[in-house]
Amino acid sequence: MCAQCRAPSSRVDWYAAGAPDTLAGRRTARTELAAAATRQLAPLGLRVDAHPGSMTLAVRSATGRTVVVTRLDELADAVRTLTCREIDPLDVP
Repeated sequence: MCAQCRAPSSRVDWYAAGAPDTLAGRRTARTELAAAATRQLAPLGLRVDAHPGSMTLAVRSATGRTVVVTRLDELADAVRTLTCREIDPLDVP
């Protein structure tokens, strides 16, 4: 079973820290994370989407290339893959 179902073997959702421990709370947290990431990555021509029913985020380029990530640390790698540029995840414009 996936962690979305909150199976006993699942771990706490990384994107939902501080959010209500409900399915709706986790979905809202993931959607807010995708919106915040999109605002930060827009200057690079990237968009981040959260898909309902999934714990993943899709990072998309303007040309349609997509990288799916499941962890926050994978987001910087996805940006590198899509833009061929090194970024500093701690450098907030």
